[in-house]
Amino acid sequence: MNNRKHNTHLSQSDIALQIESLVQAIERSDTPAYRITHKRSGYEQVEQTRLSRYFTNVQQMYNLFDDRVPYDYSEHLLAFREAWEYIGLQRSPNGPVCMSETGTYWLSHQQSMNVLTERIRELTRQRRYQRKAGDRAYEARKQATEIIAYTDAVMSLYSRTTVIRLDLYYRPEAQARLRVEQVFEHLDDLIDKHSRQPIFEHLIADSTVIWPPIP
Repeated sequence: MNNRKHNTHLSQSDIALQIESLVQAIERSDTPAYRITHKRSGYEQVEQTRLSRYFTNVQQMYNLFDDRVPYDYSEHLLAFREAWEYIGLQRSPNGPVCMSETGTYWLSHQQSMNVLTERIRELTRQRRYQRKAGDRAYEARKQATEIIAYTDAVMSLYSRTTVIRLDLYYRPEAQARLRVEQVFEHLDDLIDKHSRQPIFEHLIADSTVIWPPIP
């Protein structure tokens, strides 16, 4: 039976979120991606673990990284990319694979995902990874505090202030084709257009949040 999820093309933001979930799940556990046992007959038996479901779109995960555009990736995405490159994963019809430690033969896809998992776990325990995660959390708290302070100042300065929340979104069929640089281009166009509209003549301030988050 074919798994339709393998053939589903997900958007850039969806794939980024899946990588975040994968790395976080690996951080919180000590299990392999797949549990593999070898039979006396020479065959190997593969059983899924709690991590297995996170590897469904692993090939699309790697395709996310595009060196043509200098993205600032989160620590989770960087750990995934560094682990992939470190073990030398390559595409194959049955899913990405890597060589054995001796470099003499190719591992199966499931074995390769176990190697990838172990390398990601090693990277997330390094001090530089944990420091970057702490820095990102600090910046998020700092920005939240600044936004609250700015909002309070505006509300206290103007007695008649109306706060309007406007949710804009892309149609589902367009989301899968979008890349982050296109989203920001569209955002710039939107800002340019509303700055020339008389309806916004008394606009005091505006704030934009892009969701889901993108790398």
